[in-house]
Amino acid sequence: MPYPWSEVLPFEFTESGSNSHDRLRLILRDREGHQLLRLTAQDVEQVARLLFEEELLRARSARERGETLVHGRFTLDTAGLAVDGEVHPWSTVREVSAEDRSFVIVALHGTWRRIQVPCSEVPHLRAVLTLARERRAHAGDRERRA
Repeated sequence: MPYPWSEVLPFEFTESGSNSHDRLRLILRDREGHQLLRLTAQDVEQVARLLFEEELLRARSARERGETLVHGRFTLDTAGLAVDGEVHPWSTVREVSAEDRSFVIVALHGTWRRIQVPCSEVPHLRAVLTLARERRAHAGDRERRA
């Protein structure tokens, strides 16, 4: 059964391979979580880039309309970045990155907090990173003007 790209969730991550070599993987799932396709090696980069470009265009358009963006455990809106329902206002978010197989948020809530989610659990990882960094930069610009 064919699926429109808007109904496909990409989960991009690395796996440890033989001889300590990490291998890039991409699993495509439907919105109910059923695996549609598992890609390896050279196919991953090309397909991941296409999905990233499509999702980034869709998400930016939705953001411009004032919509809340939901990507798995993450929610992005004008107020902040929420992980599993816990909101981190943009003014407290100091870093958003993907490192050591984890999506990482560093936020200041009185003390520094480091929130980590396995990359393999973040649909549209590249888009979420890009959107969060854009929103964080926008919040930083507003803080400097205030």
